[in-house]
Amino acid sequence: MRGDFIARRMDFRTRRVVLYDNSNWVVAPYDLDHCRDWEWERDRVYVYDDDHHPGWYLLFNARLGRYVHVEYFGLH
Repeated sequence: MRGDFIARRMDFRTRRVVLYDNSNWVVAPYDLDHCRDWEWERDRVYVYDDDHHPGWYLLFNARLGRYVHVEYFGLH
């Protein structure tokens, strides 16, 4: 696990998530509908390496028990 965070914002148009450590992540297009009901400014999320898909990470929502695939896009 890379850490636990709360998101600062989510832009569904660009699929970009900014976490409170100012890291930028982009949600995989096929997972976007799986995270529309997340309360991005409240829900605690955890970042995990995705062992099955090199270069991808899993963003896990602790409240809902669901995850989406994300790519890391650096610091904001």
